[in-house]
Amino acid sequence: MSEKEKRLRRCCFAGHRPEDLPLTKEETVQYLDKQITSAIQAGYVTFLTGMSMGVDLWAAEIVLEKRKTNPSLHLIAVVPYPAFSLSWQDTWKESYQKVLNGADLSVTLCPKYQPDALDIRNEWMASHAACLICIYNGSKGHTGKLVDLCRAQGLDVHLYPFLGLLRFDSPRPYPLNFLDAIMTDPMLMRSKDVQLPDLPNDIDARLTSAMAFLKDGLAEPVLNAVYRQRQSIEEIAGKLGMQAEEIQRIHDKALQKLRQPDILRFLNCKIQNIPETSSKTMVKKLQELS
Repeated sequence: MSEKEKRLRRCCFAGHRPEDLPLTKEETVQYLDKQITSAIQAGYVTFLTGMSMGVDLWAAEIVLEKRKTNPSLHLIAVVPYPAFSLSWQDTWKESYQKVLNGADLSVTLCPKYQPDALDIRNEWMASHAACLICIYNGSKGHTGKLVDLCRAQGLDVHLYPFLGLLRFDSPRPYPLNFLDAIMTDPMLMRSKDVQLPDLPNDIDARLTSAMAFLKDGLAEPVLNAVYRQRQSIEEIAGKLGMQAEEIQRIHDKALQKLRQPDILRFLNCKIQNIPETSSKTMVKKLQELS
């Protein structure tokens, strides 16, 4: 089998450190297990881990566990440099060593630490795989760079949608929906048709709760016009007798306000049924911020 053919059966992992993940460890492992199972069913048999704390190591451990009953599976440990785990806590060092010892192959890319070591690792994985499983919150950093690199090279990219506004009762991958689009990149919403079945049942109530904190009186109708009625900024400006630049400013400012972490936490409180006193405290704080 040629290297090109082998690459088509390889899948790599990426994700943030545990403290930056939108999920608990249990939820993350559950999602990764499901994605890895789907990848195996799709014909991927070799998995590449970048050996970082969090997603990389958890995913690798899942592969090692599945390999016990499926010997056709292989794990490649892609190590940026030899002392990569030197400063980690003992529990993570143990996980790192377990994965390294269990891997079918380990590749160390740099002889010692260098500033671009993680970039070199990412480039190696992107050029040796055909699929990426990733939990990514949209922020800048090495995970984002790898996602961009994999997309540029035509890999099949599977991202867990970072639930910026809310976390549903049970974590699950799902189609891009209205709230995720608003909370991450509004341009995504305009380029993808969203069907009603893809949306939570209480989508209107959740969005109304978020918009209640918008100070500008035009913010809510502008967002509704853009995202519910699919009108362009120019169309809205014409109907309101305003300049398109001003409507764009209102639009952008409203999205920034909706992304306020405290608003997101408040909505999570409501969804997760945290006691009412907690919600009231959060409302008061939000009012002070507005």
